[in-house]
Amino acid sequence: MIQVGTVSSLGRVKTIRIHHLLRDLSLSKGKEEYFLKIFQGDVAGPSTKARRQSMHSCDERYDFLKHNAHHSRSLLFFNREYNADIARKPWLRLNFQQEKKLNFIYRKFKLLRVLELDGVRVVSLPSTIGDLIQLRYLGLRKTNLEEELPLSIGNLLNLQTLDLRYCCFLKKIPNVIWKLVNLRHLLLYTPFDSPDSGHLRLDTLTNLQTLPHIEAGNWIVDGGLANMANLRQLGICELSGQLVNSVLSTAQGLRNLYSLSLSLQSEEDEFPIFMQLSQCTHLQKLSLNGKIKKLPDPHEFPPNLLKLTLHNSHLQKESIAKLERLPKLKMLVLGERAYNWPELTFNSEGFSQLLILRLVLLKELEDWTVEQSSIPRLEYMVIDRCEKLKTIPEGLKAITSLKKLRIIGMPVEFEHKLRTKDISEFTNTPVIESTTDILAIGTLLYSPI
Repeated sequence: MIQVGTVSSLGRVKTIRIHHLLRDLSLSKGKEEYFLKIFQGDVAGPSTKARRQSMHSCDERYDFLKHNAHHSRSLLFFNREYNADIARKPWLRLNFQQEKKLNFIYRKFKLLRVLELDGVRVVSLPSTIGDLIQLRYLGLRKTNLEEELPLSIGNLLNLQTLDLRYCCFLKKIPNVIWKLVNLRHLLLYTPFDSPDSGHLRLDTLTNLQTLPHIEAGNWIVDGGLANMANLRQLGICELSGQLVNSVLSTAQGLRNLYSLSLSLQSEEDEFPIFMQLSQCTHLQKLSLNGKIKKLPDPHEFPPNLLKLTLHNSHLQKESIAKLERLPKLKMLVLGERAYNWPELTFNSEGFSQLLILRLVLLKELEDWTVEQSSIPRLEYMVIDRCEKLKTIPEGLKAITSLKKLRIIGMPVEFEHKLRTKDISEFTNTPVIESTTDILAIGTLLYSPI
């Protein structure tokens, strides 16, 4: 009755699905026992005794919720019409303002523990948000918040999760986050222009577990990072060469850290020759964006590394031979300017555990050779905008474990050879998908089974 919906690249369950009968039963029992109430469509609902209420609607008439203020514990708003491209157009934002219609929530719902405003078109929060002192979860994902959050955010001493992802207009976060000593998850990532966060004081956040995106700053050397003993996921951008050493040294003491992402500030900066990662025994995911003058030897990498992502690394040719010998590596992403040589060779018996391989924007790559017995367990392969690559290597066609090959943005000549010759030689690969130059030659989806 409960099934796995989607899994991560390394096989972790990300979402689940339930049978519609089980869903209907759950909703019925939830309504019967006043556990939850779901409002859909454009019809405002009546008063309810349910402590958890979810609004799946773009209706802006929220006044009916006032009658539920004294007993509500969770309010969840979901705007399914959110569009990131529209949200970035400032001349349309005036029509998206709903904050005045929601201000009564911050004044009346004093017992709220969960407030989710996913995609709701608010451009500011009133200072009264700080009166919701029982809040454990505050979700502001995909809202249109501008400029700066109110200082009263620092009053939410019970807050465990603050989600500010995809707040495209938010410029700055006030330096009061250090007051939220119970915070476990601080989510700041925005793909366009993330809010300024390097100035924050973070040394009091000893319970923090998730910090996937934050700017480098004095918080690193002031003890902020060293005090995060429970940290499991960390991502730091705009790192200077000096701060990299401090971060890598401190990371060795973070015994629960399983995911680390580091991005250098400029092309002149380099990762140090000795990266001191072998002591990070729990680290499974590592992403490095910046020049690597000398790649560490295999024994200097985290011993349990499963996923490695490299961008702008400017790797030397011999670096590939080192990567091949990482004993537990299951996923490798070579991104833009990670490898700038015309020839790439995967040696025999290399990458013995690799399941997923992505070659993305390797603009100098012309010839790729996969020797016999190399990448023997590969299941999923992506070739993405490697514009000089002439053909698919013969060794890739012989891999019996390959389940899916995806081609993205490759030249028409490459695509033509794939369609007329290569595709018939992939006898062991059930799915070959191409989205190359759709306007010119269409989309190819080949599945012989």
